[in-house]
Amino acid sequence: MKKRISMIFILLLVSMGGYSQIPKGFWQQNSSQIGKKRMAGYTFGDNHRFEYTISEYDGLNPIVALGGTYRINRNKIYYKVNYIKKRIGGKLCRNGQYTLNDSWAFVGNQITVIKLKHAINESGKIYSMTRKYIDLSSDYKYYKTRLNSSL
Repeated sequence: MKKRISMIFILLLVSMGGYSQIPKGFWQQNSSQIGKKRMAGYTFGDNHRFEYTISEYDGLNPIVALGGTYRINRNKIYYKVNYIKKRIGGKLCRNGQYTLNDSWAFVGNQITVIKLKHAINESGKIYSMTRKYIDLSSDYKYYKTRLNSSL
């Protein structure tokens, strides 16, 4: 009887989000396949570090990434954003490599890391998580890719 109760308790913990860290690597929005450029996604690394990058097809957005640390409690993820990566300079033109925004993009710019004076704290629900995907949104899932984590 005790063994059965222990088993039920373990199953409840697992079903309630008994994980504390997301497997490291790049988790891409909507697909595990990487094309010529990466779509938006999360890179999760050691020590609960994360970085969210926008789609590489978007050449207009000056902010290309944000990152910091995260923690998981049950089925919620809590982000602490400590920095952003931003495009500085460059020339506005039409460029076929950037298919979003009707091919408008800033090219020839530099990426600068800006540390935030005050961290930004946000949270979200984890709808489901497997070894192949994470569902962090009601709109789309993030799929594990073969890219290694650089965090």
